[in-house]
Amino acid sequence: MLFLGVAGFLYFEQKKIKYWLPGAFASLLAIKTHLLYLICISILSWSIKRRCWDILGGGAIVLLSATLTTMMFNPYVITQYLSAIPEGSPLAWMTPTFGSLLRVLLGPERTWLQFVPMGTGIFWLGQYGLKYRAEWLWTNRVPLLLLISVVTAPYYWPFDQVVLIPAVLQVMIGMIATSRGRIVYGAIILRSNHLLSCHQRRGVAIHSRISDFWQLWMAPVLLI
Repeated sequence: MLFLGVAGFLYFEQKKIKYWLPGAFASLLAIKTHLLYLICISILSWSIKRRCWDILGGGAIVLLSATLTTMMFNPYVITQYLSAIPEGSPLAWMTPTFGSLLRVLLGPERTWLQFVPMGTGIFWLGQYGLKYRAEWLWTNRVPLLLLISVVTAPYYWPFDQVVLIPAVLQVMIGMIATSRGRIVYGAIILRSNHLLSCHQRRGVAIHSRISDFWQLWMAPVLLI
């Protein structure tokens, strides 16, 4: 659903047809705002600066409709959710993030350390936005925003990295565009099935026997 939200926003924003549609798809990012928080902040600030109220309106309508539909079946869902947060907080888990790494090094009881990388990401976004504010094209900016957002997210699970597909695709397309890149890309394709199967087996072993925390390396390697 997050991947659909990113792809739908990029597609309809580029088409500039029925401008509320990008906002409708972007509202899907609310499912895991903490994972793609840089995208959410960028969409919000970009829409306000350019007065694209249709994008904000489309997102608000979808979120409100989804909430009201859920409340038709369970009118107490919001209060139940808020009361469940302290008991089932994801901060109790050592997820594969740099925030968890800081807690391992400085003390697992210091849960506020989980959000330190997020502050770094927001600071980076401010500098990045100022640099490219005059030539902000979403198709060019979203892949890097995706990578930085996931790398600095306060918590996530390894399977959440499916949202990084647009960034991976952009690199592949760039490689195919050159003759040397096509050779490298062909070699990657030849090895991909073997590497993927090995990674899946190791990922299952790590998840079942040790902890998801030890898959911390995945998102930074993709960013590099």
